[in-house]
Amino acid sequence: MKSLSVPVVLLTFLMAVGCGSGNGDNDIGEGDVVIDTDVSLPDTGGPDSITDVERDVIAPDNGGQDTGLPDEGTPDAADASVDQSQGDTPPDGIEDADEDAATPPENPWKMMSIRIEDEVVRGTSIMNPVDGMTFGFNPVTDEYLTQFTHDWKDPLISYAWHLDESSGVHTRKVLEGSPWADGTNFCMDEDWCQFIAWDAGAGEWIVMGPRSPGLMRIDTSWRATPVPLAAGDDGQPPNGGISYSHLFIGDAFFVYGWITGSGFSDTLLKFELGTADWSTVLPGLLPVFSNCLAFDPVENVLISVGGLTTEDGGETSYPLDRIQIIDLDGPSASTLDLPEGLLGREGFSCAIDGATGHLYVFGGAKIEDNWDERLNTYHNDLWSWDGTNWTNLIPDGPTGTFRQYGESWSLVGDKTLPNFGKNIGRMVYDENSSKPRLILMGDVPGTATQIYTLTLSDIGL
Repeated sequence: MKSLSVPVVLLTFLMAVGCGSGNGDNDIGEGDVVIDTDVSLPDTGGPDSITDVERDVIAPDNGGQDTGLPDEGTPDAADASVDQSQGDTPPDGIEDADEDAATPPENPWKMMSIRIEDEVVRGTSIMNPVDGMTFGFNPVTDEYLTQFTHDWKDPLISYAWHLDESSGVHTRKVLEGSPWADGTNFCMDEDWCQFIAWDAGAGEWIVMGPRSPGLMRIDTSWRATPVPLAAGDDGQPPNGGISYSHLFIGDAFFVYGWITGSGFSDTLLKFELGTADWSTVLPGLLPVFSNCLAFDPVENVLISVGGLTTEDGGETSYPLDRIQIIDLDGPSASTLDLPEGLLGREGFSCAIDGATGHLYVFGGAKIEDNWDERLNTYHNDLWSWDGTNWTNLIPDGPTGTFRQYGESWSLVGDKTLPNFGKNIGRMVYDENSSKPRLILMGDVPGTATQIYTLTLSDIGL
């Protein structure tokens, strides 16, 4: 059992969350300006003002999660470069994460080829918000929306980061209309905790957050239209929380799973786009955060997988080794134990095949220490559940190397596989592809946010 109080967990999680908005693949040349990945992107307005966005150069309060480069002049500065080649003898201060791990004969996950085309930013990774993985996906056109942000020099200019999978081009789209102003509260009085989705019925992107003043619709011509909260709506999630587990279903966001300074969430909430109104679906659930959510449209049930839970109001917490099945028709909830191979983990990613009801569960981590990650066990395996039986579809593969920073050790993920360390990924099932596939996005420690796809026929499904 982890003897961490809720305030300590909250602080640790704030430092450890994947902060997004970065790329760690490019070298920093002489004279280049490095943008702190936790701030909005600048727009210098000139074609020659190209900046390397380095995921590895971030604020020092990351809890060792994203393997930031040490400050110049420190004893670790000389060890800034990391050999991430699996199986090579690591340099001083680096250890193999899993020398004895069995390597699958072929990696079925394919890392998406991404190229940022921008006057200010260049890189090969995804721009995404602070605290929590989110994205909207249009399965007909294979397009993604990954972040809403503002220009740091002119806050009157707003952007949406867009990805075209067919070309791999990732660009900022200038928003017209009436986008939300800089400083709009999504959570914690910041633009963190964004919820992004594709509303297929309206043919528009949706951007909002647990504490936003409603929702914002963005059409395909990049015109933004805010929709205010329903009058008198007082059902929003708390403002002092982070790590809101959310899922877009049809025309509504469902939210269950977050942490505040006083405890974990135990209530399933719903935000309906049509009425712009929050409502309580089911209170009295198990207190949880860092869980993942998936929806079975045939049974009309929401499934919450794992996460951390508490029995004493947050004084201590431990992994919840169960799935919760929430019948939205009731509403009511029941629980089932996870299989032995998934016990003791937190931070899963999950998705459901709506036609068969098969649940897919990816990865997760056994966290023993937030500062010495050599003591943790990180997973990149894939499991499925058919409603009766669990099957390990893909075994664990290599995870990367460990890098020392002073007295701390951090994971540098092997990005050839979806290795997210302590970060939580987001997975969706794409049934509209020519071949059904899983899409998985997450922050690879020491690199940046990447997208991976898995064609299910490649693993015999």
